[in-house]
Amino acid sequence: MSTCPAYNHCLDGLTGEGIPNISANLSATAVPVVRARQEDPTSCQKEVDRLDVVIRRLNEQRAHLLRTINNALAATRNLPPEVMSNIFLLARPPIDFKERKSMLKHPGERPPKFEKDDFQLALGAVCCRWRQIAWSTPQLWTTISVEVCEPNWENNASILNLYFHNTQNLPMTVELDLIAQSELLGEAEDDEERNKHLSSLEPICTTVLVDNAHKIQNLILVAPPPEWASSIDHRLSNCQKLSLSWLSKTSYLQDVLHGLSSLQALQEISFEHIFIPFTLHYSMITIIHLKNAPVSQCLDLLVKCPNLVEFENQHPSPDFGDAEVLPIQETVVLQNLEKLIWHSFSDEFGDAFLRYVRFAKLYRLDWNGSYDDDGDSFSEEPPADFLSYFLSFFSELSPTLCYLSINGFPMTYRVIHDLLCGIPPTVPITEFGILDISREVIELVMSMIGRPRHGLIRDPCKRLAVVDPNKQGGPKILASLQSLVWPSLEMDVNPRPNVVVDMLEALFEARGQDVPFRLQLSPEDVNGWDNPDIKKRVKRLMTCGFDLEVTFGSNKRLSSSSTSMEVGTIEYWSESESESEPDSL
Repeated sequence: MSTCPAYNHCLDGLTGEGIPNISANLSATAVPVVRARQEDPTSCQKEVDRLDVVIRRLNEQRAHLLRTINNALAATRNLPPEVMSNIFLLARPPIDFKERKSMLKHPGERPPKFEKDDFQLALGAVCCRWRQIAWSTPQLWTTISVEVCEPNWENNASILNLYFHNTQNLPMTVELDLIAQSELLGEAEDDEERNKHLSSLEPICTTVLVDNAHKIQNLILVAPPPEWASSIDHRLSNCQKLSLSWLSKTSYLQDVLHGLSSLQALQEISFEHIFIPFTLHYSMITIIHLKNAPVSQCLDLLVKCPNLVEFENQHPSPDFGDAEVLPIQETVVLQNLEKLIWHSFSDEFGDAFLRYVRFAKLYRLDWNGSYDDDGDSFSEEPPADFLSYFLSFFSELSPTLCYLSINGFPMTYRVIHDLLCGIPPTVPITEFGILDISREVIELVMSMIGRPRHGLIRDPCKRLAVVDPNKQGGPKILASLQSLVWPSLEMDVNPRPNVVVDMLEALFEARGQDVPFRLQLSPEDVNGWDNPDIKKRVKRLMTCGFDLEVTFGSNKRLSSSSTSMEVGTIEYWSESESESEPDSL
């Protein structure tokens, strides 16, 4: 058997056409000698080049034979490529960025770089056939999340280019996590060092925002260099969702977001820590999420987008006189808005929102307020004019509203009474949340639910609302309610059982057995639920057909749907256990 002297490859049977058998006519002890004279370097180099070709061809033949062996031994060799492709897609569905933890929101909790995002690359390393199938399945490459870490800039750019190439013409979702680079830029000692670092990031910026921008449908940039913002322009011609998140207010932005208005396909934005004015193609925008943005900007965007369906502003910043003029000075009815999460101050913008903003088909409203111009909480009761705007706003809610949550507002008896009685009976609220409150306040709210709107009077002894015997009729307060939400688990103190059961009986009387009701209480306080009178009243409601469930934490409940316990008895339950043990109620 003859071998290649340099690489020890077996040459027997592998020498093909054009490849000389250099072992021919040599004795067992002979050493192959090149056919050029040693004193002729040119001829020697030609011989070296010829042998390089031989070696390369032999390596190719060897690799082909190894692939043949691997394919013959592979358990998936008989599966058609289409089946393998579907298996790959099932094993690696697109990244769900709504459920995925962001480093910005959950620092330190994200998995290491590419722990979950290198699946496609691993497929290509198994064998040639898998690589061909994976590289020919564009749906496998439509989402990517890259945490840009030193010293992997070139590697990151190469991986991004691979994804863009393999996705062919399918739209892509790209997330770039640049928090580490933002910190390095912030530590730069001078402009020269900063510019040097920016230059090293240029291949990534060019790959995403220039060369392949037209392929991106959803772009998520976490803590990008502010200098990149000027590249967000018309080249993102097919971008429908854009998320920009900075770690804090930055002074570098200035007026570099001028290109947003050229994004004609943009429908959804999610911005954090952006404190400069910007314009959008307003008629296309349907979803806006803002965090740490000026309240004037929040109000301006809310009323300028006619087709807005969902709007959320969290932790807005006061303007402190920065805004020159109010965005609205007359009533604006938002015709398409269905979900609104609004944080407000008791300033001119908070007043303008309550005075002028109304809705045609709002489904969910989370209203958060209670801060004045100095950022301090109201002491006892808000200013009279602000309270008037507040009550007027909630008395004109859309008849489509089903979910209402109120947080951060001083809840005196007068406020609660006027608020609940002012909500039109035509508004079918099924879930009502009242947060940041005490046990006394939630009991006061419970004492009004299901009672006549015009028949409530205050009982100073019980510190609750009671019904005037002479005013029993008329529409009831929140008669459609199916769930009452408050921070019970944080309080560790539940409302008294008799107050809860009074509310349940009032609701049952107001609407009958057809509407269910769910209530979650703290597991730390079940005192009073073993009272015989309470048990009797709960059992009567359940046997009359009231679809009722009261949950105490995660493993105890009173439920009319229980099949293992006597009606009205608290049971221990768990989704992972089939047996339940009754409480000693």
